[in-house]
Amino acid sequence: MQTTGEREDAELLSAYVRGDEQAFEALVKRYFGLVHAVALRRLRDASLAEEAAQSTFIILAHKARRLTSSVHLRAWLFRTVHFVCNDVLKSQRRRQEHEEPLEFDLTKLSAPHGDDAQARELVEQALLSLSAIEQECLVARFYEGRGFKEMGDILGLSEDGAQKKVSRSLQKLRLYLSKRGIKLSDVALSGCLWTYRLGPVPADLAHSSLHIILGAAHGTAGSGAAVVVAGRCLRLLTRREWFMAAARLAPLPVVAAGAWLFLSRSSARGLGPNDPQMEALGKAWSVVVLRAAVAKQTYQGRVPAANTPEFQAYMNEMQFAVNETARITARVDAALKPGEDRQQMAEFLTVEMRETLGLDRAQQSRLFNYVLEGLSKGATLKQAMKTMGQNTSAEVSPIKAFLSGKQRQVFDRVYGADGLCLFQYCKVSPA
Repeated sequence: MQTTGEREDAELLSAYVRGDEQAFEALVKRYFGLVHAVALRRLRDASLAEEAAQSTFIILAHKARRLTSSVHLRAWLFRTVHFVCNDVLKSQRRRQEHEEPLEFDLTKLSAPHGDDAQARELVEQALLSLSAIEQECLVARFYEGRGFKEMGDILGLSEDGAQKKVSRSLQKLRLYLSKRGIKLSDVALSGCLWTYRLGPVPADLAHSSLHIILGAAHGTAGSGAAVVVAGRCLRLLTRREWFMAAARLAPLPVVAAGAWLFLSRSSARGLGPNDPQMEALGKAWSVVVLRAAVAKQTYQGRVPAANTPEFQAYMNEMQFAVNETARITARVDAALKPGEDRQQMAEFLTVEMRETLGLDRAQQSRLFNYVLEGLSKGATLKQAMKTMGQNTSAEVSPIKAFLSGKQRQVFDRVYGADGLCLFQYCKVSPA
């Protein structure tokens, strides 16, 4: 059942998707204080926090169409701003490696006490470990300071039910911290969380940020810091979502058993006169696709418990997918030649599917012609790839028409019966 607060958020998102920018403005005004406060506490720099908050809402604008009506928007924004802040901090660390030691010392002197900062970091990590509804509950209660009656309206519960939900969420939070050596009572933990209560946000901050956010959504905001960070995070999130989506698909033994067989083929089969770089890069991309399929078989839609060897192996697979995707996209982009780029991209995508599905010469020739025809639609290659990546469900039937029964089974388990992961490269490549 949709709750009042959730339904309002979902309706505003839906209205924005239909072109109502005032609906999106209402969401920014409603949640900018929350997002900015989380970013400020995480980054401890007002300028960076403002940019991180703007980046978070730029990501929301781009992903609005894909968010379901049951999304817990507070929790989604809470997780996304943490992701953005982690990216900003990672970039800062890389820059600081090249700065003078004196500057670094001055930064440390201005930072809060290390133990306190570490404790706050762990509490927020504990919050991120909870389910979306539990995050929504605790953020509304402690960050926004809402009473139980108001929370009941938001969550679709009675006042007593909302109080019990807070209590159960606190218990899970306390258990997470206890396993990591921090033992607190519910009262002490509540007191700690109350220190996260949102402070006032400058009246003009949300308004000025809204101009940047909507400009980025329309592609007219230039290349400001918030736009750059949002673009980078969108690509990282898309890659992570692709890997997670592949891991959630139902396993097929033939994929796990045959994936490495496909990977080991040197395959002299070609497309006729082909580009050696696209051949090599297409094979490398098929490794990413097939390792995701093997991970899908191994983990069967579940995320292993944290701090276990299995979890580390799982994270290694995710990291491999992210790193290899970044490497391949950079090399493909550098190899594309004006006037030949559509042919090259068609070869790259065909080689990947040839290796993944085990296509014969006739099948790969048909696939190449089909892909090249799709890439010919659009003023530029990037526009054609974007359209192809957005309409993969429409590509499923034409491609399956020339596959064997076994190849169709592999297709469903690797790319999804609905084509969710088909031509995924078109979704993760640089814009």
